[in-house]
Amino acid sequence: MKPKFLSLVLEDDPLCAEILREVVRAEGGEAVVCATVRAAEEAVERLCFDVLILDNMLPDGTGADFFRALQERGGTPRAIMLTGMPNLEGAVELTRGGLFDYLAKPVEVSEFTQRLRRVLGSLPHLDVEDALSDLVAQSVAMRDVRRLVQQAAQNRGATVLLTGETGSGKDLVARSIHRLSFP
Repeated sequence: MKPKFLSLVLEDDPLCAEILREVVRAEGGEAVVCATVRAAEEAVERLCFDVLILDNMLPDGTGADFFRALQERGGTPRAIMLTGMPNLEGAVELTRGGLFDYLAKPVEVSEFTQRLRRVLGSLPHLDVEDALSDLVAQSVAMRDVRRLVQQAAQNRGATVLLTGETGSGKDLVARSIHRLSFP
């Protein structure tokens, strides 16, 4: 069965990461677990995530800094921050800056599930594969194009310029971006 959404779980505690992964699976998603900011940076280069679940204190940085860096690049997906050291000012700053939710650890599984469902309810309901159905080639280059289309669509404030030879598929790419941006 194809997952309904893809989630990045940035958590260095293996037990907590496994619990979060299981909650994501129970809600119909698939989770990619990373224990470091560096691993998460590599994951977002390869994949387009619908939801980010971020621990704040990590061995090589913070989830907050990772989130801000993604925002600077544009197209940040919905994110939930988990932290063992809650900071009201930091929470307010992050939520004003686009963070979807902020939870203090330890988090009850039922509370996290409820928050995850709220995030999922805010996502576009259009199936990504349906939106990208016109882009059918399986080459590495076309997979990169599909990834870039998803990134462009996530950043609704972005301006996208498509260039290329006549017949190269600019209209198909534009239509796919539009479908994903305005479901």
